[in-house]
Amino acid sequence: MQDKGRERISVKDFGAKGDGVTDDGASIAQGILNGVALSFPVGSYKNATTGITVPELKSLTVAPGADVVNSGSGTLTNNGVMIRPNYNPDGMTWTTGAGKSNHCGLYVDMGGFGKTSFSGSGFKSALVGAALVPSGAGITGGHGVSGYATTPGSGVAVALYGESTMSAAGGQIWGLNTRSADNGFAAAQVWGYEVDVNVTNVNSTCVGVDVVGGSTVKPGVSIAYRVGPLGTFTTPKTHWVRGFFVDDDSADTGIELGTASAASPSGTAPIIGYGRSGAGVREITYTLGTAADGSSANFTSGNGRFVRMQTRDGSGNVVNLIQGLNGGLGFFNVLPAGRQVVTGSRGGNAALASLLTALAAYGLITDSTTA
Repeated sequence: MQDKGRERISVKDFGAKGDGVTDDGASIAQGILNGVALSFPVGSYKNATTGITVPELKSLTVAPGADVVNSGSGTLTNNGVMIRPNYNPDGMTWTTGAGKSNHCGLYVDMGGFGKTSFSGSGFKSALVGAALVPSGAGITGGHGVSGYATTPGSGVAVALYGESTMSAAGGQIWGLNTRSADNGFAAAQVWGYEVDVNVTNVNSTCVGVDVVGGSTVKPGVSIAYRVGPLGTFTTPKTHWVRGFFVDDDSADTGIELGTASAASPSGTAPIIGYGRSGAGVREITYTLGTAADGSSANFTSGNGRFVRMQTRDGSGNVVNLIQGLNGGLGFFNVLPAGRQVVTGSRGGNAALASLLTALAAYGLITDSTTA
């Protein structure tokens, strides 16, 4: 038997066999009681009768090819840390296809998270961290993987860095992928990722998300920021309520947009809106931006669609101050109509003549009257 002062010990020091037949439960419990870090060499350690709990401040290191198998009334509750080098519960290889659980070069399990996967499929991961935050925990949360960095001022500190590169044609490369799921429970919030920026010096330059690159060519399809359906694989697709939202009282300028050129032969548009017709055909609903002739602040709607400037009256009802459709124009909820032709005689009325001349100058009517 080993001294309690020894921190790193083997479960075999306490009589465990690891042969898959002998009940090693009592030996495992004694090992946890007498050390801070208990290691499991290669073997299958059966626990048939003992209820074992790993305390928060202790850890188990399970070697590749080793496992603890509970049977009968035996249980193992991990409230501490379990470290598993080369953890491959499904025996997955590059050629046999994905299993149900990840194959991890190094797996650190805090609190008994258990096997990991990506949406039920196994992937090969060099490093995996998992944390199970128990109900009623007195801390704000748990992190699967955390990165921290600091710099004395002249260097670049990156808390978490990843790089994906291609070595042959035909694959996909993702710099970052996250998945958040409520698993059917009512969650207070479900966030894909959060960017928390803390600035206390007015001379600092602050950017929440910066999308740049070192590309030397412009692909035919290149999108800096894309929002896909909330439910991509459902039929019909589940839509976001808002694709992009700037909260009230959050920014001096809600959205600032620009394009590479002020004007081009085809025109540039900082904003292009698309929608679906009744037949489900994707079409441009509006554009806002610079036209080919260099003019700015152009708002163009799609075919057969209204362009409206609206307000609300004292009762909260919507009033269409100006609305256009198919080349027509209307004011104050009047449906758009084409340019009107005014005919007849002015009868020598100078005021009427002036009014008709002014309306024609604005392009609202065609003055075909006579003096």
